Amino acid sequence: LVPTRREVSMRKDYRRLLLTFFLIITISVCNMYAQEKVNIAVLDFTSEGGLNESEASTLTNRFRSMLVKTRVYNVLERGRMEEILGEIGFQMSGCTSTECAVEVGKILNVQQMISGTIGKLGKTYTVDISIVDVGTAKIIKTLYEDYKGEIDGLLALMGPIANRLSGLEVKEELTITKDEGT
Repeated sequence: LVPTRREVSMRKDYRRLLLTFFLIITISVCNMYAQEKVNIAVLDFTSEGGLNESEASTLTNRFRSMLVKTRVYNVLERGRMEEILGEIGFQMSGCTSTECAVEVGKILNVQQMISGTIGKLGKTYTVDISIVDVGTAKIIKTLYEDYKGEIDGLLALMGPIANRLSGLEVKEELTITKDEGT
């Protein structure tokens, strides 16, 4: 049996309708997923000794990149953050308190802010990071990790820290605390 023109036309219309339906559903799900992500910004980590400002900035940049890679948050890009704060003349130096993080978060129009410190005690580096809810000014999550070794080893630490802070599992082989002996 050969289908009639009308049947062929109806099949094409049905396929178009079905394709349109699936496209609408796909776009809706993608938009819904994007809207579920929390908008977050990362303040530059401060040094508590053992590393200079440039090293702390480099580690912050690596952490921010690793946080983006988790796909859990909508992370505000550093350049955009500096542009917004620069437009109003906001000075970030000395912004280490929760209150300052909340103020910056409101200016940047994000829901959460991440701040952190990196210090050194003896031969051990310590990384302390907090997430602050901008709306309530409460610290909603904290994380700290210690690392023994050379400073450049901290770069590899930023990925597992971002994963843990994002609630993602960290594989055992990505052990955070490392002891290279004395």
